Amino acid sequence: MAAPERRTFYDAILAAAATAGFPVGDGKAPTGVTPPYAVIYPLDAADRNGPFNDPEADVIWEFQITSVGETREQAHGVADKVRTVLTPSAISVSGLRVLQVLIDLGDAVERDDDVKPPLFYAVDIYRIWTTPG
Repeated sequence: MAAPERRTFYDAILAAAATAGFPVGDGKAPTGVTPPYAVIYPLDAADRNGPFNDPEADVIWEFQITSVGETREQAHGVADKVRTVLTPSAISVSGLRVLQVLIDLGDAVERDDDVKPPLFYAVDIYRIWTTPG
């Protein structure tokens, strides 16, 4: 069975993340808003695995979520809220079942003084393990 198109899967991620209660950008900052917000970046990695008779049935999708705030606390708060809403049951794609959401937590929040006013960024990498279903 073929995996769903990337666009379909990432649309589901954007929809689930938007339930956190703040704007979510698709590869760039949402237009016309100020922090707090999150930005989702699809990454190239999409590992395929599965049973012997269908070795490409299962897919692990990988993407980055950058949480942006005017303060460190705000950036951490966005990251924490996104983690609570991106659960297997919240990501809905027809013909696909989410088995697990894995998160590589970023090391630290970084301050960017090159933008005015300065902003804070927290970066997490997500891997979502899916199977047909």
